[in-house]
Amino acid sequence: MSILPSQESIIKFLKSDYQGSVDMVNVLRFKPNGRPEYEKYAKAISGFMQDFGLKVIYSGDVFSTILGEDEFFHHVIIVRYPSKEKFIEFSSSEKWKAIEHHRTEGLESQWLLASKEKNIA
Repeated sequence: MSILPSQESIIKFLKSDYQGSVDMVNVLRFKPNGRPEYEKYAKAISGFMQDFGLKVIYSGDVFSTILGEDEFFHHVIIVRYPSKEKFIEFSSSEKWKAIEHHRTEGLESQWLLASKEKNIA
């Protein structure tokens, strides 16, 4: 499983008709002993997230799998981006590129789901 999006998936994301804030749901699986490396990445990002208007909505460890492969993922983070374009600006910035190696060294796999807020009640 890849830990970087394909060019095709980025193009599809950008071509969607949706305009507005984007909640990126990050579902993470760490390499054995990879969590400390990923935490370096997370700490570094927290120092410049505000430059791009990002906000962490939720962060938590998975302690049990109710549906799906047991213990497949370790952590979930939801980050709100002001727009699709801000996601691209952030993830292609020199600041991000300088610390991305911590992410690569820490992650075994990841799901990244772009979502939009919608009340269903």
